[in-house]
Amino acid sequence: MKKKFRVRVGDRTFDVEVEEVQREPEEPTLLDREKTREERRHIAHPARAVVRTIEEAMVVREEGVVSAPLSGTVLSTSVSVGDKVRTGDLLLTLEAMKMENEIYSPVSGVVKEITEQGQDVDYGKTLVVIG
Repeated sequence: MKKKFRVRVGDRTFDVEVEEVQREPEEPTLLDREKTREERRHIAHPARAVVRTIEEAMVVREEGVVSAPLSGTVLSTSVSVGDKVRTGDLLLTLEAMKMENEIYSPVSGVVKEITEQGQDVDYGKTLVVIG
């Protein structure tokens, strides 16, 4: 299908005719396939992905240790020592700057330690240990 356009460049005017051409879908290049492989590699460990999406500021020192993403007060805990948790389960609610921040489990396992309700915590302090 051809379309006509009038194009002005500076003080000159041109009448042009443009034809729309359907392109065939391109085969993925070797570089595209490598990119896809690399993207999958970054998502290969779901526990780390969960931590990163919960809060970019989350401090991860080691597997199973959930640290405070900001200073605040533990409003409530949803689990107790000895409870089994799965990746993505709610662990506790942290109040910081008058906002409630839900902290979720980055891994599956058994709760070994948890900060008590009402406890004030600083950035980076261990909130929960899951083994």
